[in-house]
Amino acid sequence: MLNDLLYLNWLTHGDVSPLPFPQSISANATHVLHFRSLVQLIEYLSVSINYTLVRFSDGVQRIPLNTHEKEIDYATIIVVNTNEDIWKEEISIDTAVKLLKYRFSHLNIIILPVDPEDKIREMRENFPTRLQRMKLWTGFSNAELLDTMDGYVDSKAIKEEDLKLFTDLLSRIQYDKLLFHVNADREKLWEALNKWDFDAFQFNLDELLVISFLIFERFIKPENSNNLKSFLFFVRDNYHIGNPFHNFRHAVDVLQATNMFLNSLIKNSNYKISKLDSFSLLLASLGHDIGHPGITNAFLISNKSPLAVKFNNISILENFHRFQFQRILIPFLNQSMENNLLSIEMEIDVPYLLDIVNYSILATDMAKHDEFVGEIERLITEFDNFKLLACFLIKCADISNVCRTLNTSCKWGLSLGEEFKQIALLEKFEKRNQTIRRNR
Repeated sequence: MLNDLLYLNWLTHGDVSPLPFPQSISANATHVLHFRSLVQLIEYLSVSINYTLVRFSDGVQRIPLNTHEKEIDYATIIVVNTNEDIWKEEISIDTAVKLLKYRFSHLNIIILPVDPEDKIREMRENFPTRLQRMKLWTGFSNAELLDTMDGYVDSKAIKEEDLKLFTDLLSRIQYDKLLFHVNADREKLWEALNKWDFDAFQFNLDELLVISFLIFERFIKPENSNNLKSFLFFVRDNYHIGNPFHNFRHAVDVLQATNMFLNSLIKNSNYKISKLDSFSLLLASLGHDIGHPGITNAFLISNKSPLAVKFNNISILENFHRFQFQRILIPFLNQSMENNLLSIEMEIDVPYLLDIVNYSILATDMAKHDEFVGEIERLITEFDNFKLLACFLIKCADISNVCRTLNTSCKWGLSLGEEFKQIALLEKFEKRNQTIRRNR
């Protein structure tokens, strides 16, 4: 198993301070880098979605993923120099460790010296295959030290003062320089996002991030553009790129469709849609499937997953999405409002915004589809009921891929079929395990 081994603040006067590693680390070929500052480390981790480790005859190298997206299946090990005399960061060592785990949990981070051998052993057992990772995320594995979805819900929120420090630190990074793979110019991307034949498969992950930025740009002041990109990087990272369907590409596809629906209604209908309404629903569209494990609610319920138990078998994934998205969204909103960086034309009501976001995300549960269809006639007269309208718009956008051009809709159909295939394999795997356990 490969390891991305990263030293933070370990270079002093040009020398590398030695550290004895557990055998489980030193016995493997690792990709080793040193970082003089927390910002440098964050920049490196922020573009990890575009890279993977590959073993060659002369060692391990980090290479770009130019032609395909790959789910990370190896550990990122960070060695933090705990010598306070050398630590030069403005936040404490303990806070830095907590915040790195909060921001980059998708990278399977191990921060030494916390239980490295046991954690690496569990990673070896739970990360080699896609199905094993799906089991881990949803709490079906025996892992105790690795991150799971129900563990995320139970985890304590970062202290507000620490989160503010970290959000400010993240916003100092120049995110434009981290977008390495934007081949299309702004004009071409803008043209694509304003057409119904939008094909999200034509664009790589960096270009999809820029497209999402172009949609949200009108809601912010120009000086807030870097903060917005910081937020979008955070959101993108929390989608599993290995999911064939429920990934960041799907999120941007739904975002683009919602944007077109809103623009059309504002121009051609009598519905009362404020700028805050549009902003809230577009945010919900971007985050509506964040952290999706590639498994259905039905699978979680039938197999009595810890997450299903936690949410009482009701809109399990949707409840998780809104919970995770809120943890990322609120610090961005607080930072933007504190520095007066949102559009001067938009009066921000955060409780209202979060209500629209949460309600809209919950509406994407297909188990509620008939319930909403029964409500559709209310929209004929209730022009000021944006909460209800938002639910219909995001639901239409969420399943609109079948209404794209034939070539594009076929790609989405194949992607969804592949995801269902993986679920079927996992169901077969779980049934076999249940049979073995019953026969013991």
